[in-house]
Amino acid sequence: MSIVEALMDGAKADTDVLYSLDKNGDNFTQFRDVDFLLRAPDAEKAQLVCDFINDQSYGKASVQEDTNVQVIINMPVTQSVILSVSAFFTCLSQI
Repeated sequence: MSIVEALMDGAKADTDVLYSLDKNGDNFTQFRDVDFLLRAPDAEKAQLVCDFINDQSYGKASVQEDTNVQVIINMPVTQSVILSVSAFFTCLSQI
């Protein structure tokens, strides 16, 4: 899958979640912890990505199950914000 396809798939999935939240009356401007999960091919790359995210203060990252990187960011989930942050992590995961 190309990076453009991954970005398009992610944007659609994120927008679908936002539609669901909107139907339930969510306030998108309210700050909350948002959880992102990045999957690495091995433990070494997972730790490298985790350290990079933490060093740059992009979020609070931790390695889970050796090859997954969980990132938590306290943020609003307005469409432009969530799609931008999600796209950044999609790009990071493709590198």
